[in-house]
Amino acid sequence: SGEEAKAEANRCIQCRCDACIRHCGFLSYFEKFPKRIDEEVEVSITPVTLDGNGTVATRLISTCNQCGLCKEVCPVDIDVGEYLRGSHRIMREKGAMPWAWHEFWLRDMAFSNGNRAALLLPSPGEKCDFLFFPGCQLGASDPRYVLESYRALRKKDPGTALLLGCCGAPAVWAGDNPLHEEVCGGIRRTWKELGSPPVILACPSCLQMFGEFLPEIPTLFLSDHLLSRGVTPQPEEEEQVVSVFDPCSARYRPETQKNIRTLVEMASCRIEPLPYEGVQAQCCSWGGQISIANPPFADWLAKKRAGEGEYPYVTYCANCRDVFAETGKPVKHILDILFGLSGWNRRTPGANERRRNRERLKEILSSEYLPGGHLSKEEPMEEEKRLTIPEEVRDRMDRDRLLEEDALAVIEECEATGVKVVDSTSGHIFGSGQVGQMTQWVEYEAAPKGFVLHNTYSHRMKIEK
Repeated sequence: SGEEAKAEANRCIQCRCDACIRHCGFLSYFEKFPKRIDEEVEVSITPVTLDGNGTVATRLISTCNQCGLCKEVCPVDIDVGEYLRGSHRIMREKGAMPWAWHEFWLRDMAFSNGNRAALLLPSPGEKCDFLFFPGCQLGASDPRYVLESYRALRKKDPGTALLLGCCGAPAVWAGDNPLHEEVCGGIRRTWKELGSPPVILACPSCLQMFGEFLPEIPTLFLSDHLLSRGVTPQPEEEEQVVSVFDPCSARYRPETQKNIRTLVEMASCRIEPLPYEGVQAQCCSWGGQISIANPPFADWLAKKRAGEGEYPYVTYCANCRDVFAETGKPVKHILDILFGLSGWNRRTPGANERRRNRERLKEILSSEYLPGGHLSKEEPMEEEKRLTIPEEVRDRMDRDRLLEEDALAVIEECEATGVKVVDSTSGHIFGSGQVGQMTQWVEYEAAPKGFVLHNTYSHRMKIEK
């Protein structure tokens, strides 16, 4: 609530030490102590501007990873991240928080929980011994992470069900409480329909979200459960020196941290510690999904974290793995080690590939476990067959998080309505269309089997017609 956020801020005002700014990447990057942050945020929450809509600190509020390290290192447990999360929620309710910073992530959550990616095995109402909830980003990173994990779980415990979807973290980070409650309600209903089994989670962020918002659901972490069931990696012929990067959302999971290191050592790896791990685990930069709100900070933080260890990283968060791989850091997910999957340099999939990975994951699981291999889902758009995209354009789209299916939809709208402009010199066609709250522009030309996309970009605007 606003009162709780203000009460936490008042404690920050009395702060006189510098522990948080020395340890927290967010505070050190902005070179601002909690008192200064409180002053700027307070102006935004309760503005004294004539129109009552101060937005001084909106980007600042949206840049915090909400990892909790500030509270951990603070002598009196002041939680700047929780204060900023509460402030974000207040600004969202006022309609003063820029929607563009979180719209992509909320659409991505809707995709994960929609017909094209969500899946429940077995059917609703069937009781089970365990429920495996891998989260939305594990399969987006590499479908094999989910496939091999579920096969191993079913081999040990045949009564293990599976639910593909998102835990609702993007809604929490966007300050959208009603949407988050809707997602939690869906998970809770499904869990009860399956007989209220223990839920096996593969994502540390999901683990944190379940603990905070679904405390009635008993949870296990995937690697802990697999180790307890005797699923271990094969030792390598040569010893490899690595560092284990603990995700910030696993900060208070000492048993999980210990088990991860046990699995890593079983694979003939010698572990060199990092400056920050265990209860002082730091965020890789993914937390809060800040990369759209503040790309320079997200890039700086990811590179800083990647550079804090001399050796390759092993982590147990798919988001951490992908963030570090994007910086060029050699990194493996613990499931790579456990199941002998990818090497140290698998590239990070872009936004479009992450969607296709989730669709493919649902398709494989449905064919493998549903009776008759029947796949009941909305057919995905076959954009690759109808839309040719040069590599440099595709790379830019991934960087800007522009989806191929959206570009194709805009092109088809331009063709259907005739609202377009043709460059007589190049023959290229220009047009635009509404995608969510964005206007997306396309430059394209017709091809024998569809279209060639030469350029696309978006603006935070709507065109009234």
